[in-house]
Amino acid sequence: MRVICRACRYQKCLNMGMERAAVQPRRDCNAGRRKIMYNNNNSVKAFPEAPPPPTVIQPTVAMKDEQNYEDSSPEMHYAQSYSSSISEEIAMSPKVSICSNDMSLHFEAEQVLEDLLREERLFNERRKLLYCSNSCISILLTNENANEIPYSLSDLQPLTFAGIQKLIRPQILLIYEWLRGWRHFELLNTRDRMIFLRRCVLYHTILDPSYLSFRLGLPEKFVMFNGMYVGAQPGDKTGWEDEKDCISSDLKTKLYRPLMERLVNEVCVSMNAINLSFVEFVLLKALVSFKSSTCCDVSLPLKKFMNQYMDSILRALNVHYQRLGMTKDEIAQRIGNVILMMSSIFAVGMECLESHQKIQFFDLWQLDDLLIKLIQRGGGAANY
Repeated sequence: MRVICRACRYQKCLNMGMERAAVQPRRDCNAGRRKIMYNNNNSVKAFPEAPPPPTVIQPTVAMKDEQNYEDSSPEMHYAQSYSSSISEEIAMSPKVSICSNDMSLHFEAEQVLEDLLREERLFNERRKLLYCSNSCISILLTNENANEIPYSLSDLQPLTFAGIQKLIRPQILLIYEWLRGWRHFELLNTRDRMIFLRRCVLYHTILDPSYLSFRLGLPEKFVMFNGMYVGAQPGDKTGWEDEKDCISSDLKTKLYRPLMERLVNEVCVSMNAINLSFVEFVLLKALVSFKSSTCCDVSLPLKKFMNQYMDSILRALNVHYQRLGMTKDEIAQRIGNVILMMSSIFAVGMECLESHQKIQFFDLWQLDDLLIKLIQRGGGAANY
């Protein structure tokens, strides 16, 4: 029965001098079969078959619960293991081994920066197409500035809360597409994806308006994710008026004006003080997204992997500054300024979360059902 046992045939090939590095990954997708993995001592370990990730990337991603294996077989890079074959609480989370070689770290940082910049530019292009109703198609497709900010001053309109209600779901979809652009996202299980999405919905709706306001609105306007704005100066009632059958002016002011003022004073002013660049904003956004997720009840392997990925983001920021010709002291000070903004962002996020919990509990005005589920404290997979 020599053709039945792949392990025996594989071992015989090794004994005859076969090179492990030349072994091709499994291509069949028969879910009932079991994958064979080998350690250096030639002991056999079997794992349930799982489809390979869509691309092979650096650093190499290996799936093996919380235990590291040496790269003794090429199939190690494609294997995906599960702690249980029947539990929905499986922590299918990637682990990464990062080479200590400086060239490898430099290449990895450049790849991370390239990926994040690409996704943010796509995110802005989608917002431009969705929310800029006053622009003609030719302007939408040829506006070079849309890569960094999706709107121009002529695109801004006074805010209506009815408009926010209407457009919150498309915004959640855009955030989800931003998440899917992360090359490791498909390796996460449903529970970890839900936690990741919740945190990004919360903090992207803080960071995106803050950056837009810094670039377009300050000090007169606070610009929302969809290009609508409210008056930021005391006494300016733009966007704070009564909306019949939606929300009153007093309720708007009581619920949202303190949040807006805190965002302006603690986040927007900080961005303006250091003249935050587009690249810095993109990396800050990624740092906040990953760091906030590691503070939740995600699986331990995913938490470790995200911490390693944040190290790559910081290296990418360092590489960016090196390209600009900054000295080591200037780089250290600049990175410190960017990181310090994270504490204010997290504090405002918690206040925003508490405010919306109060709105939902007392039914002060009608929030979108999907948004309620995403910000629900202690509900579902994520605990805030």
